[in-house]
Amino acid sequence: YYINNGEYYIDINRNSLIGNSLFEIENGYLTLVTIEENVPTWFRIYDLNGNLKFEKIYTKVINLTTSENKKFITFFNGEHLLVLESSTFQIEKFEGLVIFNIDNFGNPIFTDINGKIHYKNKIYNLSEFTQKIIFYQNAPLLFTPKKAFLIDDGLKEVLNFSGNFFEAEIIDNFLYIVEKVIENEDIVFNLYITNDLITMENLDKKVLYQNLNRTPEPIL
Repeated sequence: YYINNGEYYIDINRNSLIGNSLFEIENGYLTLVTIEENVPTWFRIYDLNGNLKFEKIYTKVINLTTSENKKFITFFNGEHLLVLESSTFQIEKFEGLVIFNIDNFGNPIFTDINGKIHYKNKIYNLSEFTQKIIFYQNAPLLFTPKKAFLIDDGLKEVLNFSGNFFEAEIIDNFLYIVEKVIENEDIVFNLYITNDLITMENLDKKVLYQNLNRTPEPIL
């Protein structure tokens, strides 16, 4: 982005859009102007020709996420979870917190203040608080510190971590998972890949922090 006459702009496909962050959505673009933590955020939607179609100011825009098909947008505004349909600009409000995601039909999945999971008018209870939710093969995949659960005709445990869950992302239909392990007081990160939640291949291992109270060993 760049600044012109005190305004933030982003250039994309010969369009100059107001904003300092940009998301591609169905048939257009979503931009935000976020300056400081306690300053309201400008939220704008443009069509592919750069015409402004929707704008609104929100006190906060936290963890903005789009559905895989880019038709739906969801974020936490500091009080509620909001879901916006990108073509009609209709907005729904839910009592969710900052851990959430949304499917291709506009159904949000989110945690409430008690750690319960809400999805399609059903409530699921987990023994640990959910840290991340992604969609894996169109089904919600939930990660807690020690386990992963799939929601498909009920709640099913699919993974168990020897250490603690750290991060997960889907790239080219493969699921990448990072696990954080404490080994002899060293902090170790293991990177795994899977395409079926059954076979897990360990791609990499990194020692981020080495315990200084014992004989030094090489850091990978």
